[in-house]
Amino acid sequence: MNPKSVLNTRNYILLLFCLLFLSIPVLNHYFYRTSALDLGIFNHAIYNYAHFKTSYFSLGLTPQETGIIECLGNHFSPLIFLLAPFYFIFGTYTLLIVQVAFIIAGGIGSYRYSSLLTENEFTKQTVMIHFFCIWGIYSALAFDFHLNVIAAMLVPWLFVFNKKGNIKSLLLVSILILLTRENMSLWLAFIFTGLWIDKKLRFSGFTKLIYPAAIAISIIYFVTVTSYIMPGFVPYESSGQLARYSHLGNNLSEIVKTIILEPFQSVKMLFSNTKQGDIYQPIKTELHLMVLLAGGWLFLFRPSFLVMLVPIYFQKLLSNDPGMWGINYHYSIEFVPILSLLFIEVTSGINHKKWLYPVTLSILVLTASSTTYTFFHRKSIWYTEVKANPFSPTHYKSNLQIQTINHQLNTIPQNSAVSCHYSLAPHLAYREEIYHFPNIKNAEYIVLLKNTTSFYPLQKDEYLEKIEAYRNSEIFSIWSESNDLIIFSKSKK
Repeated sequence: MNPKSVLNTRNYILLLFCLLFLSIPVLNHYFYRTSALDLGIFNHAIYNYAHFKTSYFSLGLTPQETGIIECLGNHFSPLIFLLAPFYFIFGTYTLLIVQVAFIIAGGIGSYRYSSLLTENEFTKQTVMIHFFCIWGIYSALAFDFHLNVIAAMLVPWLFVFNKKGNIKSLLLVSILILLTRENMSLWLAFIFTGLWIDKKLRFSGFTKLIYPAAIAISIIYFVTVTSYIMPGFVPYESSGQLARYSHLGNNLSEIVKTIILEPFQSVKMLFSNTKQGDIYQPIKTELHLMVLLAGGWLFLFRPSFLVMLVPIYFQKLLSNDPGMWGINYHYSIEFVPILSLLFIEVTSGINHKKWLYPVTLSILVLTASSTTYTFFHRKSIWYTEVKANPFSPTHYKSNLQIQTINHQLNTIPQNSAVSCHYSLAPHLAYREEIYHFPNIKNAEYIVLLKNTTSFYPLQKDEYLEKIEAYRNSEIFSIWSESNDLIIFSKSKK
């Protein structure tokens, strides 16, 4: 095949998926569909870090969370410091664009890894398309920005550098993964364990110690950060992220002890419904089915890759939060690189084209068709099609007067403290003080959408009552009002 033609085809594939991926978060942000939790939090963080200031988790919903927890106490993600300078270039869209760039880089990494295993261009391009078609990418893009997406997109490059025996680059990628989020360190330990089991060791002699060392360091990092560093950022007693596993124990050691001492019960929870209500019953089944359709049945040939997903399965399915169980949000992104790399490993070993083409194409078709189906139908609760479905006409339009809203928001002084509706927070986060309505604290401006169907965390009646209360308030007066948006400003005495 002509090298120039191959390059052009690959670039067209990358461009097509890049545009598709950008259409999800960029339009969601433009149409005010992104959220305080979590893009607002991250935008607030990069603004503060870019100005060399401490960033506090001020968009929390409880009094304890509002303005006294440092962001690193919510999730320990030092990598955010490296992303902060890009805020000067892309504004409030910065992290959404960075996330898409990493996803494209992850697909290129899968292509590069397949290039090390086969010279068949058909296989390499099929692998890359398969990577881009896995549901986890689209679900993550529909839910703002998260640093575990960055970690997942670095994994194919971990395999590339391991295969090439490039120890410096391998260590660099490993460090970057550690810096994304605290729980990614535990995942990294299992990835190296899987490589070890599968005998994908590309070093010899003394350098072979990199594998047990990487596993040990990753586990030590995880325990140290979650048990000692993160609690230091929280000035009150809180179980934080571990609250989702309170049914297993009161702290990390108790949770691990329960999982080890009751293995059958733990495995049962991977499949069974642990929350009352019929709406929760099919959620875990849907996840397992999507894994199989995306090539998960290939674990039969490479069980070491299933080992790499052990902490991801346990993190998702042992939680008491049904929102984590299924295929929504960013909780499935770690499946993407592992399923893609599994696909590469198995198909690269097929030498006869009469088997290679049917197997690779059938897996690709099943992956793409199942992902497309879930854009329109899924069992996972709290799914919002208008945000997640790039093939729905409703995704590309809004009933809000966007330009009017933008103009109103631009009238708010940059140095003023603001309390706002959750979907406005990502746009207003570039300031020192911002709060999630109904938390007011010292806010000088209250900014609320009137034309909205979501009043989180309030009920509709409560939300509308508060708007009327502020209309009649002696402390706040109307600063600006349109059909969609109302801004109250604190009276200056």
